[in-house]
Amino acid sequence: MIHLFKFHPNLFYIRETQVLALDCERVLTDKGERLARVSVVNFYGNIVFDTLVRPCNFYYEEHKVLDYRENITGIKQFDLEHAPTFGNIEPIVSIDF
Repeated sequence: MIHLFKFHPNLFYIRETQVLALDCERVLTDKGERLARVSVVNFYGNIVFDTLVRPCNFYYEEHKVLDYRENITGIKQFDLEHAPTFGNIEPIVSIDF
């Protein structure tokens, strides 16, 4: 199962780096593609942040998912049932890591 929301447990023991990479997974909804997962790794490939995101428009208007693209994203329906919305994670991903 994919973790709903996690910071790397040894975040403060990982070698510091000025380079971070952001990856987003999207699913197809009745309103088009929507964000379903956000991951941040550092230069050494250590996970800095990883969370699923419940597909919604703006912050609270949820959408029906038509295609989870499981073969690409690895995300299943039950993975997103209790995931936070983008409004919940926006303050975290908008900070400078």
